[in-house]
Amino acid sequence: MDSIWAEHCILAISRVQCTFVIIWDRLSTNGDQVMNNIDPSITIDTSAAAAGVAVGILLIFIFIGFLIQIIAWVGMWKSASKAGQFGLLACIPIVQFFIWAIMAKKEPWWGLLCLIPVVNFVFFIIIFHEISKQFGRSIGTTLGLVFLPFIFWPILGFGSAQYQE
Repeated sequence: MDSIWAEHCILAISRVQCTFVIIWDRLSTNGDQVMNNIDPSITIDTSAAAAGVAVGILLIFIFIGFLIQIIAWVGMWKSASKAGQFGLLACIPIVQFFIWAIMAKKEPWWGLLCLIPVVNFVFFIIIFHEISKQFGRSIGTTLGLVFLPFIFWPILGFGSAQYQE
């Protein structure tokens, strides 16, 4: 009885192997026919594809930069509102220099000093440090406002820090 069962198993295994061999043969034959039907005169312009990928990556970076700028603007708006200024003005380029000077308890003409190339870096640091002090913060917040404004403006605006008049 065991020998009959063994013969059936061997027969079944050989049928499965034959089926796989036939399927593999058909696939490889059809695959060769498909490969032989490709027109060798057709070329692919890889530089156009690379340019498309580069443009796509650039658009992603622009979108991420825009989102980061929106976050910084929202923080500036809220911080200026805490300081008693009209918050929207803190989001407008050039005008924001004057708002920052007023928030730092400096004269508004300090905003003009922020327009002078090279010198403006010094005045930005001074103004940001004074703003940090007005919110009861230290040099760490000043450095954060200089290097990571999209994080530290929202911390000032939405955090527990109160503007001290």
